[in-house]
Amino acid sequence: MASHKPTAKLSRQIEEMAAAGVSLDDMSNISGISLEDIQQFYSEEVRLGEIRANVKVANNLFKIATGQTRQAVVAAQFWLRTRANWNDKQSLELSGKEGSPIGHEVRLDPQTIDAIRRRLIGD
Repeated sequence: MASHKPTAKLSRQIEEMAAAGVSLDDMSNISGISLEDIQQFYSEEVRLGEIRANVKVANNLFKIATGQTRQAVVAAQFWLRTRANWNDKQSLELSGKEGSPIGHEVRLDPQTIDAIRRRLIGD
């Protein structure tokens, strides 16, 4: 059985597929290279393809987020939420006296109680 011979062209193709988010199985099917050979000979291309794609998208998002267009606000909010742990939501926690749970009581009128009882019993 002949061993796989990596080429510059195949390296570029594997890196481009990795950048596009193509799975290793699909890379194998598209290129005709076994999954084992992709992992053995092209692991760096897969790793770098993913990183380079993320850098390119992040740079573009940063450019939009720091720009003056209408999309800048949305892009900046997304960037801050995902990169700066920013949260623009407020939360309100309620408690009873001295931190105890808030008590609640449901009072039903006699007609409602009878209607529920009839429905449960089947009368």
